[in-house]
Amino acid sequence: MTRMPWGRHEPLHASEFDLLIPAPGDPKMPEDRHTALATHLESEIRRASAPAAIRRAGLRRTVWIGVPVAAVLAAGVIVPGSLHLGGASGQGVGAGGHRDAGPREKPPWTPLVPGTTENLSATVDRIVLAAAAQPSLTPRQDQFIYIKSKVSFLRVENNVDTGKVETWISPLHTRQIWKSPDGKKGFLYEPGGALSDVDPNGTDLDDGPHTSGDKRHSYNSMKALPTDPDALLKRL
Repeated sequence: MTRMPWGRHEPLHASEFDLLIPAPGDPKMPEDRHTALATHLESEIRRASAPAAIRRAGLRRTVWIGVPVAAVLAAGVIVPGSLHLGGASGQGVGAGGHRDAGPREKPPWTPLVPGTTENLSATVDRIVLAAAAQPSLTPRQDQFIYIKSKVSFLRVENNVDTGKVETWISPLHTRQIWKSPDGKKGFLYEPGGALSDVDPNGTDLDDGPHTSGDKRHSYNSMKALPTDPDALLKRL
């Protein structure tokens, strides 16, 4: 895990975090609102996609919407390059790690319950202090940044042929990801929580050979941001 330089060594008081972090809203959203947002997002994605896209019979388009439901960072380390992980051959996995369309089973789900902001300031305080205690690591460009976390997502699936919309929460599960510092290479391993058309043995996140420059939100791009709060605010 890479930490940003920290200029103070005493614990922050909870009230200081209250000034830095905006008050969170109610994470509970009506189901009809979820459906409306998912439908709008899907239409925007289709509009921005490549022209003359061929729609397969019975194809289901899936939209993922992240909600604040238990995303806990477990580990972040640097691993050597030459990463090679993946599924067995002959499983019908296409470009981007997606399988060919076919019969799918509905994945496990959990009910959506309202969140809470209780002890939020104390939790953020502990996270900051724990990160500050870790050694500062700088990955080489031929290495991968490894992150292991526990996550849960709200999934909205819209069948474009029947118009049926289904919404559910995936159970809390482990997610492992490897990303190169420039963000162009990566691998995702998320058994028990990935989309039904993603290879359960892992998903290749590599970009095409013609991309250039660092990807947004990559390690390189984030490291280039100013660490001074005022300068960062002007940048944003």
